[in-house]
Amino acid sequence: MDVLSNRTVEGRKTVTVLFCDLVAYTELAGRLDPEALRHLMLVFFEHAAAAIEAHGGTVEKFVGDEVMAVFGVPVVHEDDALRAVRAALAVHERVAELDRGSDVHLEVRIGINTGEVVTGDPSAGHGFVSGDAVAVGKRLEQAAAPGEIVLGESTYRLVEHAVHATPLDPLTLKGKSEQASAFRGDWFAGGDLAAFDGDGYLWTHGRADDIMNAGGYRVSPLEVEAALIDCPGVAEVAVGEHLVRAEVSIIAAFVVRREGDTVDAAAILAHAAPRLAAFKRPKQIFFVPALPRSRNGKLLRRALASVIPATDDA
Repeated sequence: MDVLSNRTVEGRKTVTVLFCDLVAYTELAGRLDPEALRHLMLVFFEHAAAAIEAHGGTVEKFVGDEVMAVFGVPVVHEDDALRAVRAALAVHERVAELDRGSDVHLEVRIGINTGEVVTGDPSAGHGFVSGDAVAVGKRLEQAAAPGEIVLGESTYRLVEHAVHATPLDPLTLKGKSEQASAFRGDWFAGGDLAAFDGDGYLWTHGRADDIMNAGGYRVSPLEVEAALIDCPGVAEVAVGEHLVRAEVSIIAAFVVRREGDTVDAAAILAHAAPRLAAFKRPKQIFFVPALPRSRNGKLLRRALASVIPATDDA
């Protein structure tokens, strides 16, 4: 039996690193007594670690008020960069929950970067990763404003299909001669589609990975919804698969009309025709009074069937 073949040894790997710290930690330390501060930090670390590990990341270390995590060590996933973005959103949500129940204001800033690193051997007591990609991730976190998630260019290129981000002015990072490109995340579709509003609050708008199967083609409901929402007379729209018989489903649109409007299915389908390929267009339009949503406004796509009227007027 080759015991050594299963050991993690030093080598080079491409990983995504996430740095997250509490904003105004020094101010918190001045306001709270040591025991209260320690308790707060332990709770913060516990929540951050849970969010990171739930998305496949590994917490490498806690230092002061900062969490460093790695995606791609020891287990590699092809979507590690996207997992890191999802974890960042989850950390934001968990800290927002802590903030609502705390006497002090809690907020985080996060930097995410992807690149080649040297991996250590945990069984020998070595650190997990080191290298330039790690240093840049740390600098991106430091460049982030309170409440922001800043992505390095390499990370952004891997997740741009699921992220809408604003390019930042080139960053001059400590210890680097060349300026670095970075992007501030405005909204994310990494599992949950989420957006930050003008006040910095995170709102989720449904699942981005509820991909539909239309005659063997994979279709994103978000693409179809984007093509329908600006149809005159449409106030809200959600798209999902509708089962018509055993193992046969079609793409259906669930539409909330604008008050007083009588837009019909024919008008909506005509609006969609030049905007969507034929296989992406809804085959059924249901008019409903409201879309199913959670308490925080998240679209409950899988509950769409429950709002189908007994007799539809499509």
